[in-house]
Amino acid sequence: MPTVYIFFIFFNMLGSMLVLFHISHTESISFDNNKSIFVAFGVQLIHCIAILGLIYLLKYSLLPRMCINLFHFAANLFCLGLLVFSLNIYLKYIFGYSFFAPVIPFGGATLFVGWAAVLTGQSIWLFRKISGAKF
Repeated sequence: MPTVYIFFIFFNMLGSMLVLFHISHTESISFDNNKSIFVAFGVQLIHCIAILGLIYLLKYSLLPRMCINLFHFAANLFCLGLLVFSLNIYLKYIFGYSFFAPVIPFGGATLFVGWAAVLTGQSIWLFRKISGAKF
């Protein structure tokens, strides 16, 4: 499963860099559109780094099964949220396709739920570590 995440990360990084190159060489996009695109770009990069961190945790650390499941769930939510949030912002402001624009907030909510899953997994791990429970 981490191989799928790594492919997704590299695909997203490549896509975000192509969007950045397009913005830097296009003069027809207004400042307000650039601001939205830069927000989507930043969100995309931050969540790609978060997925890399989750891959590291899943691959190299000894975690309880519940934490592993929550981290997989969070990584899947991050992938889905990036597609729904950042990709739709790019489609709306660069290519002018606003058909999927109403689902952009759902992408942000998906990313938020992913962070809640990460926080829950870390809390479970910390509670079990403090209580002395065996992993």
